[in-house]
Amino acid sequence: QSTSQSTSQSTSQPVNQSVSQLASQPVSQSTNGQGQTSGDVDKRHPPPFPASYYVLSPAEMADNNYPLPIVNPDGTLSLPDDEYVATQPPTEHGNHLSLVAVDCEMCYTCLGLELTRVTFLDAECKVLYDSLVLPARTIVDYNTQYSGITGYMMANVTTSLQDVQAWVLEHISAETLLVGHAVENDVKALKVLHGNIIDTAMLFPHPRGPPYKSAL
Repeated sequence: QSTSQSTSQSTSQPVNQSVSQLASQPVSQSTNGQGQTSGDVDKRHPPPFPASYYVLSPAEMADNNYPLPIVNPDGTLSLPDDEYVATQPPTEHGNHLSLVAVDCEMCYTCLGLELTRVTFLDAECKVLYDSLVLPARTIVDYNTQYSGITGYMMANVTTSLQDVQAWVLEHISAETLLVGHAVENDVKALKVLHGNIIDTAMLFPHPRGPPYKSAL
């Protein structure tokens, strides 16, 4: 059961400006999200840096296989597929959060890994949303060794991917800092385009370098 319920419905969303700029940036040397290459120090802002300092650059997102908008032949942008949504700019009376941590668990269906559990926390480590999620396609492998999910746990689950996306769109705006480890896997499972991400797998790189990533 989810710890938070949302009555809004998830629908296809336009690709907003903050997400669309991801598709317009060349893939180049990785930066720290502030236009600086790795190893550079911004002497105007000595440590500790604000959280926004660690946001991934468009190049880093592309290099690490984050889902990005599709550039159409006419130059317009679209979502990767019909199941994706994109976070939107905050509204004046919105209920959006400034920072949210995310972790997802996935099981295997006929299409590969799909979302079967998602947890969101706020900056104070308070659980905002925690729910098992029933994939639209039949689960063929619960991936229990890594996901911790079993058939018994999923027996009465009715929460769908669209239910989770509705919560995301209600509480996470395009300006929300989304924090996690190897977050490309989480946003792919959530099928959400978001351009404001802090990825601890990038902040604490594997000693052997890419494509290896340190475990939590």
